[in-house]
Amino acid sequence: MFKCKPYLPLYWLIIVHVFYFFTALHFRGFYLIDSFGYAMQADNMLANGSWYAEDWNAPLLVDYFSIRPPLYAGLIAFFRMFSESIVPVLVFQNIISIYTCWLVYVFVKQNGYGSAKTQRLFMIAVSLYPAQMIHANFVMTEILFQLWLVCILITLFRFMQKPSFNNSLWLAVLLSLCLLTKPISLFLPLIVWGFMLSYIFKQKVSWQWVVPQIIVVLTFHSICFQNQHATGYYHYSSIKSINQLKYNARYTLLAAKGETFADSAISAVMEEANAAPNYGARLTIMNDRANTFIFQHPFSFAKVYVKGVVAFFIDPGRFDMFHFFALEEKGTLGLMHETQTRGASAIESYIQKTPEGVFVLLLLSLLWNIVVVCLFIYALLKMNHKPLRNMLLILVAYIALATGPVGVSRYRVPIFPLLLIGVLCASYSLTQPKSTQHA
Repeated sequence: MFKCKPYLPLYWLIIVHVFYFFTALHFRGFYLIDSFGYAMQADNMLANGSWYAEDWNAPLLVDYFSIRPPLYAGLIAFFRMFSESIVPVLVFQNIISIYTCWLVYVFVKQNGYGSAKTQRLFMIAVSLYPAQMIHANFVMTEILFQLWLVCILITLFRFMQKPSFNNSLWLAVLLSLCLLTKPISLFLPLIVWGFMLSYIFKQKVSWQWVVPQIIVVLTFHSICFQNQHATGYYHYSSIKSINQLKYNARYTLLAAKGETFADSAISAVMEEANAAPNYGARLTIMNDRANTFIFQHPFSFAKVYVKGVVAFFIDPGRFDMFHFFALEEKGTLGLMHETQTRGASAIESYIQKTPEGVFVLLLLSLLWNIVVVCLFIYALLKMNHKPLRNMLLILVAYIALATGPVGVSRYRVPIFPLLLIGVLCASYSLTQPKSTQHA
């Protein structure tokens, strides 16, 4: 019989990560498209004292002064002071990934959901989610952001059990780290503060616990001031306007009018934005025109939005896998791009252009992703611990909905541990006698 051995999952995590790490060293597929932006941002931090995320010696693109918060590039810059190789960064990311997954397992076990079957499912779940290990070996922010999200969940869970100044302080630090890591974190503090305030009101505890949250406010405004210094306009990140126009609005127009019209309309907006008298006007034009396109075609936007959210949860990660194994793209940019551009007819082309071995792996990953979603929903329905259930639901929903029409595999990586918590809780509930269930 399979017996519960306390450190077996940790040993398994190490083995799996080491395997993928040496695979990454063999294929050298460390960089996605966005990875080069982080690398150049790190170079500019060291050479020019700037957060600019493009080639400093090429014509400057004003959007790239504020497109990426500085933390991840700062991490790369730190390691570059000791080595020009990117490998130390990847080693660090693998350690973070192992720690994050282990933290999830310990959290589940400490809250009464541990068993031999839970342990076994944990190892299977990690093994069947190659994106976790693949992204640990990409020059991308997902693994770092994932750690912050898991720590926020656990710390907020502890705060809801017993408020303390230390828990509030840690939440403030973690939320600040999120703001410094990924622009999608913009509204994350409001969610955490909502949980904190609801608990304070219901339990009538002291308001002193919210004082450390001023750190988050100061962090946000510090980023905005830095971006104002670089661009002349006070804002958190340019990525919101870029995504709204070039992805949300473009995909909407693709669905409503076709590719030729969409490309022409977006190009016209960019010409107008490029002629704006200042950067604030530029972003305003991009936002306003994008919103106009979306409001003109609400049903098309709803269609691509729902498609993106579904892809967020089940996309097996073909694009990432091709880069990781250094495979030839063969004229396709991935299923999400193809389906948003050409509709369901793209699926047949997608299958034909994918090597058989990779296709089998992707199919298994797709099926497992569907199982994970079903188990997560089951856990939300059955979980008696309402604060934990609500935290899991809202954090996962926030990341999924904020991603919207551009939902693909890599955007799910940060919330994979949160889905895993639900899966393990659901598994425990399904395999234990009813008299002992507490999920």
